Amino acid sequence: MLTVMLVYKTGGVYELQDVCALKKQIKEHLTIEHHIVCLTDDYRGVHSLGIQPIQLTQSWPGWWAKMEMFNPYLNFPRVLYFDLDTVIVDNIDTIGEFKGSACFLSDFNNPDCLATGMMGWENGALNKLYEAFKKDWGHHLLKYKGVGVRKGDQGFIQSIIKKDHYRWQDLFPNQIVSYKKHFLKKGMDEKTKVICFHGRPKPRDVGEIRK
Repeated sequence: MLTVMLVYKTGGVYELQDVCALKKQIKEHLTIEHHIVCLTDDYRGVHSLGIQPIQLTQSWPGWWAKMEMFNPYLNFPRVLYFDLDTVIVDNIDTIGEFKGSACFLSDFNNPDCLATGMMGWENGALNKLYEAFKKDWGHHLLKYKGVGVRKGDQGFIQSIIKKDHYRWQDLFPNQIVSYKKHFLKKGMDEKTKVICFHGRPKPRDVGEIRK
Protein backbone atom coordinates (compact mmCIF):
# COMPACT_ATOMS: atom_id res chain seq x y z
CA MET A 1 0.00 0.00 0.00
CA LEU A 2 1.13 3.53 -0.76
CA THR A 3 2.07 5.77 2.15
CA VAL A 4 1.51 9.49 1.58
CA MET A 5 3.87 11.33 3.89
CA LEU A 6 3.76 14.90 5.15
CA VAL A 7 6.02 16.75 7.57
CA TYR A 8 4.75 19.43 9.96
CA LYS A 9 7.12 21.13 12.40
CA THR A 10 5.73 23.89 14.58
CA GLY A 11 7.31 27.32 14.80
CA GLY A 12 7.94 27.65 11.07
CA VAL A 13 6.06 28.97 8.05
CA TYR A 14 3.35 26.29 8.11
CA GLU A 15 0.28 25.93 10.28
CA LEU A 16 -1.96 23.02 11.17
CA GLN A 17 -4.54 24.33 8.69
CA ASP A 18 -2.03 23.66 5.89
CA VAL A 19 -1.87 20.00 6.90
CA CYS A 20 -5.66 19.82 6.97
CA ALA A 21 -6.04 21.44 3.53
CA LEU A 22 -3.55 19.09 1.87
CA LYS A 23 -5.11 16.04 3.53
CA LYS A 24 -8.50 16.97 2.05
CA GLN A 25 -7.01 17.32 -1.42
CA ILE A 26 -5.24 13.97 -1.17
CA LYS A 27 -8.45 12.27 -0.10
CA GLU A 28 -10.34 13.87 -2.98
CA HIS A 29 -7.81 13.21 -5.73
CA LEU A 30 -6.10 9.94 -4.76
CA THR A 31 -8.38 6.91 -5.08
CA ILE A 32 -5.87 4.05 -5.01
CA GLU A 33 -5.34 2.36 -1.66
CA HIS A 34 -3.23 4.58 0.57
CA HIS A 35 -2.82 5.96 4.04
CA ILE A 36 -1.55 9.36 5.17
CA VAL A 37 1.08 9.85 7.86
CA CYS A 38 2.70 13.03 9.14
CA LEU A 39 6.03 13.43 10.88
CA THR A 40 5.49 16.12 13.48
CA ASP A 41 6.26 17.64 16.86
CA ASP A 42 2.53 18.35 17.29
CA TYR A 43 1.29 14.81 17.81
CA ARG A 44 -2.11 15.77 19.25
CA GLY A 45 -2.82 18.43 16.65
CA VAL A 46 -2.10 16.13 13.71
CA HIS A 47 -4.03 13.28 15.32
CA SER A 48 -7.06 15.57 15.68
CA LEU A 49 -7.11 15.86 11.87
CA GLY A 50 -7.55 12.11 11.43
CA ILE A 51 -3.98 11.65 10.22
CA GLN A 52 -1.56 9.13 11.69
CA PRO A 53 1.12 11.22 13.45
CA ILE A 54 4.72 10.03 13.76
CA GLN A 55 6.72 11.85 16.39
CA LEU A 56 9.84 13.65 15.20
CA THR A 57 12.79 12.34 17.20
CA GLN A 58 15.51 14.82 16.27
CA SER A 59 15.87 18.55 16.95
CA TRP A 60 16.78 19.39 13.35
CA PRO A 61 15.43 22.88 12.54
CA GLY A 62 12.96 23.96 9.88
CA TRP A 63 12.95 22.05 6.62
CA TRP A 64 15.75 19.79 7.88
CA ALA A 65 13.07 17.88 9.80
CA LYS A 66 12.28 16.29 6.41
CA MET A 67 15.46 14.23 6.72
CA GLU A 68 13.70 12.05 9.30
CA MET A 69 11.49 10.68 6.50
CA PHE A 70 14.45 8.60 5.39
CA ASN A 71 15.04 6.96 8.76
CA PRO A 72 15.18 3.17 8.16
CA TYR A 73 12.85 2.49 11.09
CA LEU A 74 9.87 3.90 9.17
CA ASN A 75 10.01 0.96 6.77
CA PHE A 76 7.09 1.80 4.44
CA PRO A 77 7.04 -0.14 1.12
CA ARG A 78 6.33 2.92 -1.09
CA VAL A 79 6.18 6.59 -0.12
CA LEU A 80 4.83 9.68 -1.86
CA TYR A 81 5.75 12.95 -0.14
CA PHE A 82 4.37 16.48 -0.63
CA ASP A 83 5.49 19.77 0.89
CA LEU A 84 2.67 21.51 2.72
CA ASP A 85 2.62 24.31 0.13
CA THR A 86 1.33 21.92 -2.53
CA VAL A 87 -2.13 22.12 -4.11
CA ILE A 88 -3.62 19.04 -5.79
CA VAL A 89 -6.35 19.85 -8.31
CA ASP A 90 -6.97 16.59 -10.18
CA ASN A 91 -6.65 12.83 -9.86
CA ILE A 92 -3.10 11.69 -9.03
CA ASP A 93 -3.57 7.92 -9.14
CA THR A 94 -1.00 7.52 -11.92
CA ILE A 95 1.51 9.52 -9.88
CA GLY A 96 0.77 7.38 -6.82
CA GLU A 97 1.36 4.24 -8.86
CA PHE A 98 4.91 5.32 -9.77
CA LYS A 99 7.31 2.38 -9.63
CA GLY A 100 10.94 3.30 -9.25
CA SER A 101 13.61 3.58 -6.59
CA ALA A 102 13.38 7.36 -6.16
CA CYS A 103 11.85 10.38 -7.86
CA PHE A 104 12.25 14.13 -7.29
CA LEU A 105 11.09 17.37 -8.84
CA SER A 106 13.27 19.21 -11.29
CA ASP A 107 13.81 22.69 -9.87
CA PHE A 108 11.41 24.98 -11.73
CA ASN A 109 14.04 27.66 -12.28
CA ASN A 110 17.10 25.42 -12.69
CA PRO A 111 15.83 22.09 -14.09
CA ASP A 112 19.25 20.43 -14.04
CA CYS A 113 18.98 20.52 -10.25
CA LEU A 114 16.51 18.54 -8.18
CA ALA A 115 13.93 19.96 -5.80
CA THR A 116 12.34 18.25 -2.82
CA GLY A 117 8.81 19.65 -2.69
CA MET A 118 7.48 16.35 -4.03
CA MET A 119 9.32 13.05 -3.69
CA GLY A 120 8.65 9.35 -4.12
CA TRP A 121 10.73 6.36 -3.12
CA GLU A 122 10.75 2.65 -2.43
CA ASN A 123 11.60 1.23 0.97
CA GLY A 124 15.31 1.56 1.68
CA ALA A 125 16.18 3.52 -1.46
CA LEU A 126 16.94 6.75 0.41
CA ASN A 127 18.11 5.48 3.80
CA LYS A 128 21.60 6.75 2.96
CA LEU A 129 20.30 10.32 3.17
CA TYR A 130 19.33 9.91 6.80
CA GLU A 131 22.52 8.12 7.69
CA ALA A 132 24.77 10.71 5.99
CA PHE A 133 22.91 13.67 7.47
CA LYS A 134 22.71 12.32 11.02
CA LYS A 135 26.42 11.51 11.02
CA ASP A 136 27.44 15.18 10.79
CA TRP A 137 24.26 17.24 10.71
CA GLY A 138 25.79 20.35 12.26
CA HIS A 139 28.29 20.54 9.43
CA HIS A 140 25.57 20.07 6.81
CA LEU A 141 23.43 22.84 8.32
CA LEU A 142 26.31 25.26 7.91
CA LYS A 143 27.41 24.06 4.49
CA TYR A 144 23.91 24.20 2.98
CA LYS A 145 22.65 27.23 4.89
CA GLY A 146 20.40 29.54 2.89
CA VAL A 147 18.05 29.10 -0.07
CA GLY A 148 18.71 28.18 -3.67
CA VAL A 149 19.28 25.09 -5.80
CA ARG A 150 22.60 24.28 -4.10
CA LYS A 151 21.38 25.13 -0.61
CA GLY A 152 19.03 23.68 1.98
CA ASP A 153 17.84 20.10 2.03
CA GLN A 154 17.73 19.89 -1.77
CA GLY A 155 21.39 20.90 -2.02
CA PHE A 156 22.38 18.26 0.51
CA ILE A 157 20.22 15.56 -1.11
CA GLN A 158 21.59 16.29 -4.57
CA SER A 159 25.14 15.93 -3.24
CA ILE A 160 24.33 12.39 -2.10
CA ILE A 161 21.90 11.22 -4.81
CA LYS A 162 23.81 12.60 -7.82
CA LYS A 163 21.89 11.48 -10.92
CA ASP A 164 20.55 8.19 -9.57
CA HIS A 165 16.84 9.07 -9.65
CA TYR A 166 13.83 9.94 -11.81
CA ARG A 167 12.23 13.37 -12.23
CA TRP A 168 8.47 13.88 -11.92
CA GLN A 169 8.23 16.37 -14.79
CA ASP A 170 9.88 13.88 -17.15
CA LEU A 171 7.48 11.11 -16.15
CA PHE A 172 4.34 13.28 -16.09
CA PRO A 173 4.82 16.20 -18.51
CA ASN A 174 2.72 19.33 -17.83
CA GLN A 175 0.97 17.67 -14.89
CA ILE A 176 3.14 19.18 -12.13
CA VAL A 177 3.58 22.94 -12.37
CA SER A 178 4.88 25.93 -10.47
CA TYR A 179 2.41 28.47 -9.09
CA LYS A 180 4.73 31.40 -9.84
CA LYS A 181 6.37 30.21 -13.05
CA HIS A 182 3.35 28.59 -14.74
CA PHE A 183 0.01 29.13 -13.01
CA LEU A 184 0.27 32.91 -12.56
CA LYS A 185 1.26 33.35 -16.21
CA LYS A 186 -0.94 30.81 -18.00
CA GLY A 187 -3.35 29.39 -15.45
CA MET A 188 -3.87 25.65 -15.69
CA ASP A 189 -5.06 23.33 -18.44
CA GLU A 190 -6.69 19.92 -18.53
CA LYS A 191 -3.36 18.20 -17.77
CA THR A 192 -2.57 20.08 -14.56
CA LYS A 193 -2.72 17.90 -11.46
CA VAL A 194 -0.29 19.37 -8.93
CA ILE A 195 0.66 23.01 -8.29
CA CYS A 196 3.82 23.66 -6.28
CA PHE A 197 4.06 26.88 -4.25
CA HIS A 198 7.81 27.18 -3.71
CA GLY A 199 8.59 30.21 -1.56
CA ARG A 200 5.96 32.93 -1.16
CA PRO A 201 3.01 33.13 -1.35
CA LYS A 202 1.62 30.03 0.34
CA PRO A 203 -1.66 28.38 -0.76
CA ARG A 204 -3.57 29.83 2.20
CA ASP A 205 -2.56 33.32 1.05
CA VAL A 206 -4.30 33.03 -2.33
CA GLY A 207 -7.47 31.16 -1.50
CA GLU A 208 -8.86 27.92 -2.91
CA ILE A 209 -7.73 26.77 -6.35
CA ARG A 210 -9.93 24.26 -8.18
CA LYS A 211 -10.41 23.15 -11.74
